[in-house]
Order: sequence, then structure tokens, then C-alpha cells
Amino acid sequence: MTDTGSGGNRRLATILFADVAGYSRLMRADEEQTLTDLSAHLDELVTPVIDRFHGRIVKTVGDGVMAEFGSAVEAVRSAVELQRGMAERNAGKPADRQQTFRIGLHLGDVIHTDHDVFGDTVNVAARLQALAEPGAIVLSAGVHEQVRDSSGAARWTQHTIDDRVSVMHALAVADLDGDGRMDLVTGKRFLAHNGNDPGEYDPSVLLWYRGGRDASGRPTWTPQLIDGDAGIGLQIVIRDVTGDGRPDIVTSSKKGVFVFERLGSR
Repeated sequence: MTDTGSGGNRRLATILFADVAGYSRLMRADEEQTLTDLSAHLDELVTPVIDRFHGRIVKTVGDGVMAEFGSAVEAVRSAVELQRGMAERNAGKPADRQQTFRIGLHLGDVIHTDHDVFGDTVNVAARLQALAEPGAIVLSAGVHEQVRDSSGAARWTQHTIDDRVSVMHALAVADLDGDGRMDLVTGKRFLAHNGNDPGEYDPSVLLWYRGGRDASGRPTWTPQLIDGDAGIGLQIVIRDVTGDGRPDIVTSSKKGVFVFERLGSR
């Protein structure tokens, strides 16, 4: 730890920021219940998990939590456990009571004064958290470097998810069903290259690959057909565009612009 000469100490730390996606909407719907639920999440999940992975809660502000870790690996493990735990706590709850974290992590120098932490590292972690999709974790390159394989190279395993559909030009990743696992959304373009691709005139499908795990713990993606004709263009947007607290899918293609509204809590 280094004395900055200005009443604080500088040290290397991993900062974790988490906040509840759509918190303002939840508060407008039922302020008392939302506060009660958030307090329970903090007491029963967030604090024990961060303690277990040797972190320290620096502060909570509204729906946000800022924590400090001496180890990037422990910080990432904590983030994963928080997302898993929130998915479990949301199971069976109505959609208007489900609270989902967005988490950002960054590693760097911080200035420690009394009970607070300051510096660019804190600001970057907060910005990464704002970029995260509900239920997701965004890491900075500095954190990723610390959690790579000990050989110095990242390890990768290839999973062939679907090789039956041609001309998949766009893909989006989000937790569509609120189970804490990332799902994939993609589809087929209509006449992408003037009809010169294999399967070009096959149905222009829009597909949801629901993320999960098999009995051995290996990741799985189960295909589900959302639409059999609209297809996709070069971009897929997943946002709550209807304001009901559930993610919707927006696509545009040569066939038009489409919003696929998610109905029901599952």
C-alpha cells in the first residue's frame, strides 16, 4: 500500500459494481415491496457471497453495490455466484418482483480513504456495469488477464450449437427467461446475397437458443422457434421496449421491422 500524501492510500484492487436492472420501474410499481426484496437480497445473498470470496462491501447506494477484492479471481467467482444466486431467488416469483443484477469488474489502482475507495478504477467498473445486460457480467481486459489459464493462454472449447440454418449474419446474447443463464438469439437473413447462398430460399426463421446445462454440467443451448418468416438483418436488439419488465426482441430485414414482445414470466 502506498501513501498518496493527500490523506489516502493507493493500492491495487479489483472493484465490483452491481445494480438492479429496471430498478426505477420496480420502485414505481411497488416501492415498499421493492425495498423489502432488495434488503433481503443484500442481507441473505450479496453480503455472505462477498464475504465468502474475501471481498469487502465499500458502500451501497440505492440499488447499487460497490465491493473491493484483493484478488481478481475471487472477484469473478463472487460475481458468478451472485448471478447464480439471484436467478435461484427469482425462480417462482412473478415478473414484477424479480430483481436482476448487472455487474461490472475492473482491476487497477484505487485510493483508499477511511471507509471509501476512489479513482479511475472505480469509474471504469461503474461504466462496465452500465454496459452489462441484465443477468450478465462484464470484465475489463485487466481482470480477464488475471483469470486466464495458468499457462498464459486462454482456453477455449468449441460447442457446435446449430449447423442447419444458413446465412446467420447477426447474433444477440441475453438472459431472456430470467434464469441467470445467457441465451442466444439469431436467425436467417432473407436474400442476403441475391439468392446465391446455400439454403437462401429456406424459411427466414428467428431462433432462441435457451441456455442451460446437462446432467454432467456441460453447457447446452436448446433451439426454440420464435418466428418462421420474419428473419433477421444485420442487427438484433434485445431490450424492454414495451416497458413491461420483460426483454423484447427487435429485428429489421428486407421483410420489414419487427418487435417480438415477450409474453408471460417464462
